[in-house]
Amino acid sequence: MKSDNINLVEMFLAGLEQKSIEIMPLADDIVLISPLRPELPCGGREAVTTFLKQQVFPSFPKLKANIERHLVDENAICTLWQAYFSNGIVVSIADYFLIEKNRLKLIRPYFDPRLLINNMNNILSIN
Repeated sequence: MKSDNINLVEMFLAGLEQKSIEIMPLADDIVLISPLRPELPCGGREAVTTFLKQQVFPSFPKLKANIERHLVDENAICTLWQAYFSNGIVVSIADYFLIEKNRLKLIRPYFDPRLLINNMNNILSIN
């Protein structure tokens, strides 16, 4: 049986696939630190929502998340997953999540952003 915290993480990944902020259980004071912009962490629900809607969703159409496993330590979860794009590009990602009061308080993905940056035109050209 999956823990409630794992369900929260999977709701976030489903939101990435569906480009739906509404199903993501984000805390009001969430922090997102992205390898795409590590110098500029997003703090607060509004800033994270804006980053996802303006930079992540339009940049990565047709994303499919394939979860390999969750590593759980109480309210901290590391999720290993692959991001599959419709043009065949696959990016392995380890996301670190911190959960507080049934909401995602911290999201810190780890991946090599060069694969995405170097293939941005290929990713965006797929409809």
